Amino acid sequence: RFYTDIKEVTLEDVQGWRKAFPRARRVLHVSGFPCQDVAGLNLDGAGVEGQNTSLVEFSLQISEWLRAQPNWEVTDLYENVGSMSVDAEVILTGRIGVDPIMVQGKDCAYTSRPRIYWLNATGCAVQGAGFVGDHESHLEPRFRRPAGSADPVPAGHTLVVEDFYLPPMRVFLE
Repeated sequence: RFYTDIKEVTLEDVQGWRKAFPRARRVLHVSGFPCQDVAGLNLDGAGVEGQNTSLVEFSLQISEWLRAQPNWEVTDLYENVGSMSVDAEVILTGRIGVDPIMVQGKDCAYTSRPRIYWLNATGCAVQGAGFVGDHESHLEPRFRRPAGSADPVPAGHTLVVEDFYLPPMRVFLE
């Protein structure tokens, strides 16, 4: 089934996926929820609770349903715009439950804008630190540290990575 609205997905659908794929062991759950409400270019944005960005709540619910299925190891990858305010980022990070990573979009995707990723996966690593791509001033107070440093990220700051390693897709499918 193809869904045109995330709000259409139900627990029964997720349980049906489990029955339809009885041999599956790993699930990759990817969510790029709408950014209009938190994008830095939208000065009148409604914030995290706005009609568009709040759709992340449905994705978080789907993740819970996926994790409740027997014998499934679930990896979550959430993505959004890097120009959101630090306040919005902190709220979303609290809801998603993992620290974000900022990556310059042009270095890994079909967009030139910085992106924020929240990755909850076994077998993935962030190597080094710093920023992928250009050091743009509008990204402050994002935290940058020298490659190889183990200094903790200060509260209220996002780690901006220099060498981002995401294992090949086969790691998620084996």
